[in-house]
Amino acid sequence: MGIPIAFSQAVFFIGFLTSQPELITRAHSDLVNIFGPISETTLPIAFDHSSYYQEEMGAPLYKHWVFFSNLQSPNTISSTKLETNRIECLYSNESGRKINLDPGFLTPHNVVLLSTKNYAHRIPLQNGIYAELELIYTQGHYQKLPWTYPDYLLSTLQNSFQKNRLNH
Repeated sequence: MGIPIAFSQAVFFIGFLTSQPELITRAHSDLVNIFGPISETTLPIAFDHSSYYQEEMGAPLYKHWVFFSNLQSPNTISSTKLETNRIECLYSNESGRKINLDPGFLTPHNVVLLSTKNYAHRIPLQNGIYAELELIYTQGHYQKLPWTYPDYLLSTLQNSFQKNRLNH
């Protein structure tokens, strides 16, 4: 019989997607007030992997990621998605969201995203939040899975994951 032990702390990050770059600084400030200081911000990239968000958010869309200095416990990680949803509502109007915030966490073994949408490859956590295994770390780098989002395969983001993994 295995003996349960406490989960290791994880590096917390958020992917930002918006067509209005002026919202980024404001949203960063809101998130720092909740999750603590940011240790790294990636450069924005053009988000042209999907047109799914364009009707709601406009175009062109840009995405970047922020990594937080304070580690998070996987025990409480689902609450971070509830917080990011609340912040998205602050930047919404009658036509919808103006910013999309996708939280996730990084461990020495994997990258996991949080979602409110259920699919076959997602695991229910609590309060309507699901975990999605996005990448696994094996043979010295992150490996994709059949459902991995294309932007999570970009070398700049992979480099950030590698760097933050080593700082874990």
